[in-house]
Amino acid sequence: MADLDEEYINKQLDRIDWWHSIPVTDDIMTDGWIPYSNHKRKDPFIPADLSGKRVLDIGSWDAYYAITAERRGAEEVVALDIDPDHSKGFMVLKDIIDSDIDYRIGDIMEYEFEDTFDVVICFGVLHHVDPSGEFLDKLASLADETLCLETNITPSLFNRSLQYDPRSPRKL
Repeated sequence: MADLDEEYINKQLDRIDWWHSIPVTDDIMTDGWIPYSNHKRKDPFIPADLSGKRVLDIGSWDAYYAITAERRGAEEVVALDIDPDHSKGFMVLKDIIDSDIDYRIGDIMEYEFEDTFDVVICFGVLHHVDPSGEFLDKLASLADETLCLETNITPSLFNRSLQYDPRSPRKL
């Protein structure tokens, strides 16, 4: 982490309307619309040790799950979001937390990657896409080992998460 004082960090963070609540330091967290407890419920669905892995976070917004992957030792992390405005928070955080995450703007259905990823994280996106199955096919084609998928599947306040191994397909 960059050697920055707390006042400077808070001033930078206050410039952003955060979606995710992201721990920045032991004492500082972004003031996200989504409470940290919501993220913590999903964290177990992301492999605990990502050492040496390539990870893609789809629908990243301000990159909570991409940052989680980087902190868990991922060798390479790509964050992708369709809306350029969603990247503003991460661009502020990038230097504060000294991140090497590659944040890209684009539509996953149109985006071409040079290679696949060991782990693909797609939380909070599925309910925004066409239910034809093409989206899930695209995700499965990008994930070599693990696809972490979460969406709202009921009108309740609780999200359901699952971990999918594309090498051992099951019906979702």
